[in-house]
Parts: sequence; structure tokens; C-alpha cells
Amino acid sequence: MYLWNNYPFLRYLLSLILGIWIYDFHLEIASYSILSIFSGLAILYFWLVVRKYSLFFSGITGLLMISLIGYGMAYYTNERKDVDHLSHVDIQEISSFSGWIVEDPIEQEKYVRYTFRIDSVLLGDLSIKMEGKIPTSCTERNTQ
Repeated sequence: MYLWNNYPFLRYLLSLILGIWIYDFHLEIASYSILSIFSGLAILYFWLVVRKYSLFFSGITGLLMISLIGYGMAYYTNERKDVDHLSHVDIQEISSFSGWIVEDPIEQEKYVRYTFRIDSVLLGDLSIKMEGKIPTSCTERNTQ
């Protein structure tokens, strides 16, 4: 453990990355549970620090709190959890969609790649407001 004493920033960074990594494995934790677990760990952390119980346990508790912060950051910045995100619709049911190009085209040798932001989709005769980004590409034609 004394090896890590020289690199405190690395410990914090690895705990933050661990929280984001746990979220990427689709481990669903409700937002109120994140707050209650974080509050419980904060109370435990301050109790351990005030009692001077153990630097090891208080350090592990602090790193777990930083991991929960990483999980919360990943959870709240993910667009796919929104109800009107495109990922909640079966792609086979979409007959058409509307939107706009949001980034500059990336020209490659045989095709051009665009990032398209979808505004609404047409499911049969029903138009539904959905949001999401999709990468699209089209072949490049010689106009010379």
C-alpha cells in the first residue's frame, strides 16, 4: 500500500475510471440508490476519520465514493436512458426518419461519412418524436 502513497492522483483517477467502467457493463442502479449509498459511505468515511480508526478503511471508503461519482457521471451523461431516445424503437419498424447533419463530413477514399441527428421517426402512419445520433455514409461519386 505504501507504493500508492506517492501517486494519489492515480488512485483517484483509477477509482473514477472504475465507476465509469462498472456503468458500461450495464449494471443498473437507481439514482436514489446511488445517492443513498454515497451518503452512507460519506457518513462511514467521516466516522472513520474522526475516530482515526484506520487509514486503510477510510481510504478504501473514499475511493468507493469516487467510484460512485464516476458511475453517476456516466449515468447522467448517457443519452440512451432518455425515454425518447432512438434505441427504444425497433429499427425494423421504422419506415422513415427526419433530422439533420450535425458534424462536418469526413471524406475518405471511397465514401463520405456523416453524423446524423434524428429528430423524429415514422412508424407506419404514426410520427413519433425520437432523438439520437446515427453514423451514416454514402459512396462518393466522381463529378469530374
